[in-house]
Amino acid sequence: ACFGLSGCDIPADGPQLLRHAIRPLGLGGPAVVFNDAFIPLFHDRYRDRGVTVTSGSWHKWLGINGRKTFAHDGLHVTGLRERTAAELTQLAEGYRTPSPFTRSLLRPLGFRPAREYTERWVFGRDKRAFVRPVTPRSERAFHALPEWLARFARRGDRDALRVLDAYAADLVEGTRALIRALRLGRGACDVILSGSGLTGTPALARAFRRRLRSVAPRARIMVARARPIRGALLYAAHHASWRFPPGKLRDPRLFYLKPVNQ
Repeated sequence: ACFGLSGCDIPADGPQLLRHAIRPLGLGGPAVVFNDAFIPLFHDRYRDRGVTVTSGSWHKWLGINGRKTFAHDGLHVTGLRERTAAELTQLAEGYRTPSPFTRSLLRPLGFRPAREYTERWVFGRDKRAFVRPVTPRSERAFHALPEWLARFARRGDRDALRVLDAYAADLVEGTRALIRALRLGRGACDVILSGSGLTGTPALARAFRRRLRSVAPRARIMVARARPIRGALLYAAHHASWRFPPGKLRDPRLFYLKPVNQ
């Protein structure tokens, strides 16, 4: 059995997850645990050379060149939720002027002026007991910010597109770091996009594609559309030194029948 799990980030994670999460299932037989970023890398076939860029709840990069793999989380990179909400702190501090974007952003979060967001969310949340706490509704709205941002981007809102373009620049910079670490050079390689951010936000995917051309002009960019089980099967087969004839994995049940963002 092959499992791709979020949270399998350092070498010690694999054995711990195997011991505490997989063995209690009582499946029997050998099992391996890898980070879930391996799954989209092999969503359609096993490849010896390629990169996965994942953007969903968080972001992650993983690549392979022969038997060498490299992955990183871009821990210094601000996530899409935090990046969107930062527009309000910039508004409160005078870096931005009020706009339809910021006014609409305040409404779902449940704050009136941007200063209230800064005081309650940035300075008060889990830091100052005397500051009025953030409500569960605000917490839920914060977690839904990527979807909110995608809706604004579809309307062509300049501020939303600017936020997405800045995030795409960070995603491309992370891809560049991976290409450099694996010595993939500027030659042809596959770049697989996965996660709800890149697959469910067309404006973000377009900005990423545009910016990647200067970094990897010969890269073939594709979206991971197959069911995760397909990538797990292919990687498990590779790990066991098996090879599947191409026709063996053409079962339509191994593919999504609806668009990924549904």
